[in-house]
Amino acid sequence: MCIRDRYNSYEKLKERVNGTDDIIGITKEEGQYIVVLEGNEKEEIKEIAGIVVNDILKGGSSVEINHKVVGSSRSLFREYFTIMIVFMIIFIQGMLIAFYIIEEKESRVIDAIAVSPVRLWQYLLARWVLVAVTGTALSIIASLILMGTAINYVLLLIGALCSSCLAVVVGFFIGGLASNQISGIAMMKVLNLVIFLIPVAAIFVHNPYQYFFYPFPNYWVFRIFKNIFIGASGIGDLWMSCGIALALSVILLVILLPFIRRRIQIK
Repeated sequence: MCIRDRYNSYEKLKERVNGTDDIIGITKEEGQYIVVLEGNEKEEIKEIAGIVVNDILKGGSSVEINHKVVGSSRSLFREYFTIMIVFMIIFIQGMLIAFYIIEEKESRVIDAIAVSPVRLWQYLLARWVLVAVTGTALSIIASLILMGTAINYVLLLIGALCSSCLAVVVGFFIGGLASNQISGIAMMKVLNLVIFLIPVAAIFVHNPYQYFFYPFPNYWVFRIFKNIFIGASGIGDLWMSCGIALALSVILLVILLPFIRRRIQIK
């Protein structure tokens, strides 16, 4: 930063130089340039003063400056903001599934479904279709508003479908465990800390330390959308993230299935 002030007298220039900051003064007397210093400046300031005078006398710069860009030249705020919006849309659909199940349990609708020919896998499939369709549609709409045509929407469609599987597992976990709306809200608040804190933390943690997040399936959902909206790791990493997210979702569903069957009581 260069600060330049012009004064009408030498006394005012001297008063400015004697201020609390390290400002040098340059004046001209009898055809010669004189550098005015306070006397307590650092050695670098004195050297800069001589460089400035040489530049004035030579009529050009005596210093060669080379610069190199070592990081991204643009802000990724919009991309990360869109990632978190889409991430939130997908998991909010899963939360809605949870409250649908709780409402069906409270209203005893689930008892009617239990004695109907509907099987548990059909019940699960119907809820997944609901999350997949609404979540994908809302994700595409939000991405069009925020990103325009800057991304591949075919990949976004695939990523949203893969991510919706984990959202359904979360929804069935809350819906199966909670006995009423109040307990469902309490569980949702606790789970949201894990669901949304992991991707936020992953944004700020450097790549060599990302392996700390590998056991969390929601991290792989975040990584799916990161590859779609930023594309830093390539298409191969996108397919790997989709596969891991699906695999972890299936594993969690298999673990929770006996519990869900017992709580929902659908064969």
